Amino acid sequence: MEKVENLDEESKKVFDLYYEKGGNFIDTACSYNLGESERFLGDYVSDKRSDVVISTKFTLNNTTVQKERRFNPNFGGNHRKSLVENLDGSLKRLNMSYVDILYVHVYEYRTPIEEFMRSLDDVVRSGKVNELLSYSVFFYKYY
Repeated sequence: MEKVENLDEESKKVFDLYYEKGGNFIDTACSYNLGESERFLGDYVSDKRSDVVISTKFTLNNTTVQKERRFNPNFGGNHRKSLVENLDGSLKRLNMSYVDILYVHVYEYRTPIEEFMRSLDDVVRSGKVNELLSYSVFFYKYY
């Protein structure tokens, strides 16, 4: 396999083909390549923002794998501080004021459901998130 010298350029070619063929949904996360995927995506879609649906995720703690950073227990989980800091970081890396979809990457069952739901509602009401989705929240356990 030959070495690709400029991955960004090769990635843009793939995205261009996807977009030209009608693709408009792009999913990323703060944990994908430690946020670099969000930076790339933000640069790539800056002139296409209203034509694409952007989703990202929160919950996972990137400081667990970053040797140059001190572990920060507040950076992961479903609590308000984690949500706000992760979402603000994602929006900054994406260079956007909102995301179309925010996924709860993992539900950790430590944060009280009232705090969790209030925080999610607050980010939607703030205009930073249009829709919420989840992979692993089993709300039927709360009824």
